[in-house]
Amino acid sequence: MRQILHIDMNSYFATVEQQANPKLRGKPVAVLGSKAKRSIIVAASVEAKKFGVKTGTRIEEAPILCPNIVFVHGEPRKYSWVTKKFIEIFESYTDKVEIFSIDEAFLDVTATARLYSSLCHSEPSEESRITGPGSFVTTQDDALIGTLNIAKEIKRRIRSEIGDYISCSVGIASNKFLAKTASDLMKPDGLVIVTPNPKFPVIPAKAGIQKDDAVGLDSSLRWNDDKEARLLTVDEILLNLPLSEFCGIGKRVHQRLGAIGVYTTVDLRNISNIILNKEFGIATGEKLKRMAYGMDSSPVVSWHDQSDAKSYSHSRTLNKDVTDIDEIKKHILLLSEKVAAHMRKDRMLGQEVGLWLRFKDFTGAGKSMKIAKWTHDGLEIADAAGSILDGIDRRQPVRAIGVYIGRIQRANNVPMSLLPEDTINDKILFAM
Repeated sequence: MRQILHIDMNSYFATVEQQANPKLRGKPVAVLGSKAKRSIIVAASVEAKKFGVKTGTRIEEAPILCPNIVFVHGEPRKYSWVTKKFIEIFESYTDKVEIFSIDEAFLDVTATARLYSSLCHSEPSEESRITGPGSFVTTQDDALIGTLNIAKEIKRRIRSEIGDYISCSVGIASNKFLAKTASDLMKPDGLVIVTPNPKFPVIPAKAGIQKDDAVGLDSSLRWNDDKEARLLTVDEILLNLPLSEFCGIGKRVHQRLGAIGVYTTVDLRNISNIILNKEFGIATGEKLKRMAYGMDSSPVVSWHDQSDAKSYSHSRTLNKDVTDIDEIKKHILLLSEKVAAHMRKDRMLGQEVGLWLRFKDFTGAGKSMKIAKWTHDGLEIADAAGSILDGIDRRQPVRAIGVYIGRIQRANNVPMSLLPEDTINDKILFAM
């Protein structure tokens, strides 16, 4: 059985700021995405979340929810440095580390877990090798105990090597879907172990863990250091979790499931595959059905081997609602150049440009178009986005703008133009 960890840094940007500035500790902190007056909150501290402040909350709403909120402007370089540090910690336990986002990662420790199983228990005697409750059962226990030890070590090292105010929640399971689902159940600083149905053999006390008598969602384990962990079966998690909490079931998918009478995990298990596949297609339908049973065969792909980005985008919320088309195009140019600069850094080209607008009433509109040539030129992207802008109905003032470019290809895979004007432009972009 695979041993997969999902590690999710708690209130990441906010706790990094609290670690860097002790005066922020214990206070409700909100990290802003930009210095614009109408920015949104990209991260909230644990203290702020208690008041209902969360990622995506508008800056003008936060003081209403939490009068003592402290705003901090985000520093991407600081967070990237911390991310690099915790990746180094992860890679000291396995070479299979998949970066899911700047504050999340999957680790496959199947090949290394047993190397860490002896950290907190000694080899049992022959008399103890029985299959009753509380006994030392199979070598699989060694793998699980080793995985648990790795999780504990990672938690300890993050605090000691990066900062004692930074914590993570960890999910341990046999696949990525269950591991990520588990890591969301106990925040902050939690640890949840997912075991197969109907029951995984009890882990021996020699592992330094004692199992409570309670069952179901209240069952738990305790480490030697008295930090709480929780042991749950697949069904104990999935049958008590709303479908909206499943990784991979977003708002639109959740609404479409409701439209065909699927509201719970049991509904998803019972619905006919024919109906599910007709609504979502065979690939997505089968994936949803497998999720209902906690099944996921996707591998943990090392971030060194992960595929290139499929798209690039930048967006911003404007300081005030804008109706003047020239001012809107200025913002489009700025965003286009940010997208292009990121693409040039990665040596990528794109052939599809998209523009997205959010209006005063928070409705939105957007379109995309294929362009004639592969590009990572901000001016060319802005020109295409400007053409799209002309075709969008702007009956209301614009509140936010986003620029997107897709159909991505590595620059060295695209034949270069031999036209003199293109050659000169490519040299300018290379110098930039």
